Amino acid sequence: SVAVRLQLLEANQQVLMDTNEKLQAQIEDMQVNHTSFLAHLHNDLTAPVLQDTIIVFDNVINNNGNAYNPTSGIFTAPVSGTYFFAVTTRCTDGSNQADVEIMTSSSGTWVCRVDSALANDAGSCQGVVEMGAGQGAWVQAFNDGGCY
Repeated sequence: SVAVRLQLLEANQQVLMDTNEKLQAQIEDMQVNHTSFLAHLHNDLTAPVLQDTIIVFDNVINNNGNAYNPTSGIFTAPVSGTYFFAVTTRCTDGSNQADVEIMTSSSGTWVCRVDSALANDAGSCQGVVEMGAGQGAWVQAFNDGGCY
């Protein structure tokens, strides 16, 4: 009968509305938790750069979620999760080298290292690491000297 069909349609409509509401909440959650940054050095650093010196990238292109601190050079994980980091170096001074590593407070050791030691030498490294909320990641020199 028409009344039964109407009840079924209304029930299906309610299911669809509930599903839509859940999906909208998931989309909002993904947008709120989106974190990324892209930064580089505006000018070369003046040698010598000492071992364990954090490289502070002063030209921040984007900082979604404001997790990268351009004053300290440290990225702080806003939530626990898996994070991807990458760094690229280029050394144009043949008498120096650009030795950097990506460090995290979660691992206590380097995630990846790159060594650019020749004139016009470039290198890059990438790493994936599990971090807890509030843990940090940064790029630092792993040898004294350098062109950065």
